Amino acid sequence: MNLLRNVSIKNKIYVIVLLTTIAALLVTCGIICLVDQTLVRDEMKVDLSILARTIGANCTTSLSFEDPELGAEVLKTLQAHPSILQSGLYDQRGNRVAEYRSPHADSPLPQSVPGAEMLKLRENVMWVMSPIIFDKKAIGTIVIESNLSPVHQRLKRNLKLSAVCLLFALLVAFLLCAWLKGAVTRPVEHLVDTARDISSRGDYSIRATPFGEDELGLLVTSFNKMLSQIESKDAELKRHRDTLEQKVEARTSELQLTNDQLLASKEQAEEAARAKSQFLANMSHEIRTPMNAILGMSELALDTSLTSEQRDYVETVQDSAEALLTIINDILDFSKIEAGRVDLFETEFHLRDFVNTAVKSLAIKAHEKGLELLTEIAAEVPDNLIGDSDRLRQILLNLMGNAIKFTSQGEVGVYVSLADQTEPNADQKTTMVQFQVVDTGIGIPKNRQGSVFDNFEQADGSMTRRFGGTGLGLTISSQLVEIMGGKIWLESEPNKGSTFSFTVALELSPNAGPALKPTNPAVVEDLPVLIIDDNKTNRRILTTMLANWHMKPQAFPSGADGLTSLVEATSKEDPFPLLILDCQMPEMDGYTVAKKIKDNPNIRQPKILMLTSLDQKPQEMSLEELGISGYLTKPVRQSDLLDGILNVLEDQPDAHLPQEPVNPKRDPELQGLNILVVEDTPINQKLILRLLEKQGHDVTLAGDGQEALDRLSEKQQREFDLVLMDVQMPVLDGFGATKLIREGEGQSDSRLPIIGLTAHAMKGDRERCLEAGMDEYVTKPIRSQDLFSAMRQVLKRRSERSVSVKPRLEDPAPPPSPGINIDFDAIRRYTEGDENIIREASLVFIEETPRLVEELRDRLARNDTEEVGRVAHSLKGLAASMAAVNTERIAARLEEAARVHPLEQGNELFALLLSAIEGARDTLQAYIDHGSETGADENPVLQ
Repeated sequence: MNLLRNVSIKNKIYVIVLLTTIAALLVTCGIICLVDQTLVRDEMKVDLSILARTIGANCTTSLSFEDPELGAEVLKTLQAHPSILQSGLYDQRGNRVAEYRSPHADSPLPQSVPGAEMLKLRENVMWVMSPIIFDKKAIGTIVIESNLSPVHQRLKRNLKLSAVCLLFALLVAFLLCAWLKGAVTRPVEHLVDTARDISSRGDYSIRATPFGEDELGLLVTSFNKMLSQIESKDAELKRHRDTLEQKVEARTSELQLTNDQLLASKEQAEEAARAKSQFLANMSHEIRTPMNAILGMSELALDTSLTSEQRDYVETVQDSAEALLTIINDILDFSKIEAGRVDLFETEFHLRDFVNTAVKSLAIKAHEKGLELLTEIAAEVPDNLIGDSDRLRQILLNLMGNAIKFTSQGEVGVYVSLADQTEPNADQKTTMVQFQVVDTGIGIPKNRQGSVFDNFEQADGSMTRRFGGTGLGLTISSQLVEIMGGKIWLESEPNKGSTFSFTVALELSPNAGPALKPTNPAVVEDLPVLIIDDNKTNRRILTTMLANWHMKPQAFPSGADGLTSLVEATSKEDPFPLLILDCQMPEMDGYTVAKKIKDNPNIRQPKILMLTSLDQKPQEMSLEELGISGYLTKPVRQSDLLDGILNVLEDQPDAHLPQEPVNPKRDPELQGLNILVVEDTPINQKLILRLLEKQGHDVTLAGDGQEALDRLSEKQQREFDLVLMDVQMPVLDGFGATKLIREGEGQSDSRLPIIGLTAHAMKGDRERCLEAGMDEYVTKPIRSQDLFSAMRQVLKRRSERSVSVKPRLEDPAPPPSPGINIDFDAIRRYTEGDENIIREASLVFIEETPRLVEELRDRLARNDTEEVGRVAHSLKGLAASMAAVNTERIAARLEEAARVHPLEQGNELFALLLSAIEGARDTLQAYIDHGSETGADENPVLQ
């Protein structure tokens, strides 16, 4: 029908008549041919049957006297029938005694036949078999095979006749159509010409002339009536046009008045919303201040000696205060969203580090309930993204917190993938990332799932009392997801768990890349790995990670199965070089499995990497005794797993295992160098200075990037063999200084080696250093072996820049025991056991911290968040250099909080930081005064 849409009516009539004629004739001819074919075949069947009986009667003598030659002569008479292909004469037993074959016969007759009467069609031949009766007794059988050439000839003749009839009929139909079409097309063409004339002239008084009283005549009459109505309406419109301006002016005045009223109402509503938000903000601040004091003092009280009853009272106060603070935060966020005052602060972040950090923050709570906490990020998801990571963390933590809250056993998993299941290409600027939080908890009935994202709603009203909460968390998360360009939805079944899924639109960073790839493929390529973990999901995640690195993992759910596999592999001379072992399993835990492996002579000892919970850190001596090379805390980050595997396989000492201090020995490759150290932290200056001087190097110090440029301008660059450049400094940071140095070198062949010093060890930081022009980087706190290893590397490739070397990131030092402010074992590892360096660094810490504390107090009073973050960062670096773990942790929290405006937790964190610094100072002063680590237990660590 669409093909005839733009065809003229005349041609449509031709097409309709001709197609109808063709269709009718084709159907008629087809039926006639089909009937004729059937009749011809029936006639042929009858003729063949008669012929078979006739020939059979003539063959009775041949069969009676068993004379085959006579039978052959009788069959030869069939030559008179051109359509007969072959014939056979069979005796009473069904054996062939004579036959006739024409030159056109294809297949031979059978040697024997059953003797029953038969008539059938086979391909293009007709086959008839008839018994020979003599004296009312069957004495044999005659078989005749004929082709269907008469049928085919008849069909060809009918088709030719049908074609001639069809052409003749089409000619007659075409002539009749040409003669009669004018009765239809002439009135229509006249109506079209009239409509075109009216349209061009705009004269509605013109009328069309009817040619009869049929449907076309009725159409012309209706068209004329329509023109009369249009003419009448046009005249009326001209009359109203004269008064239209007055009506428009009056209506405009009314609309202006209404608009003014609406504007006033809008301003009143906005003012009310601002007043409401301001009131909530003020109330939140007023309530938050004493709440912070309650939380801080309760934390301090819990670190003192309390009776069990007193501890129970204080813990109850602390739990209640945290619950109330959560409610306040929810209400404040909800009011901001409701007032439309939520702004997204988009920054670049590393997705994998972000997700794993968020999940690990809830790991203790999950492990306290015996839950397995899992993460899995698809390999195609880019790592470097741009978005509001704080709001994304708020959504993720809210959903994870709910999942842990409503799950009493099983697991909680966080899964990240691309929403459209396609990897973004270079032309895309944004990608849609999907997050899923899956639990095995109580689930939500279908009739309640639609309301869980409503204000103050939970799946069951009684849950507020049972589990706590405001019911605002999911509402806030839903609205934040919508603001971030995504959507959120729920899938759940009662007693089977829930899956909360949401998508957010994130911008691709210029440095966006997929999942972490192995830095040393030769070590892990085709490496057999045995996994023993009782959790099915965790086995799948670990297997996927290892397979992505082209390893060959095998996973077992129990220690017994794993031991059996190890024995079989050893017996086949194909042992597993690496075992990833879960610590907590039913029936047989990880320690038992490790002991059985070590005690079994039929197992070749593999390298063992243990996975454990945050609250189940293994004893260091037991690890060595059991042959465990290292351990990782769950949930395991992909980068941590790869680093752990490489450490174990390359026999690198694991940071979780005890290490003896190494006596300093001068490296013959690193002596007599002139080194520029650019560092703003006095402790780090002192530490690096002493480490380098002990190796016989000449050191020049600079406090920031600009001072480093001045030092380089004072001397020729060739006089400095190496630059150690801190990344984050005031005035001019390390990135900016390095870029200016490289610009000054231009296209010169002389390139000054630069090693970056940074407190960050996240994925992507090395790339940032290399992009800025640095040759390598070392993470803080600085370890001498790392520093000297990096120096050897860059000096060996002084004239070229290599991006293939990945710095080995050592795991953090063992966490200090509760109640210790300073981890002296870690300091001794950093300083190679040099007590003089420790005392000098301790003095710098004691002298520098009061100045930084006062500067921080001043910046907090001014609410200068940028400066608060800078000073907090300096304190964090200072604390890291002295292994003041709690001071470093609280300073890092304050630095992170300074990114949010207004800085709501500044005073609380400052109070905690001040207490931690005083404890660290007292511990270091006691060490300086007495030459020992006394006083360590007198200053409680702020947890």
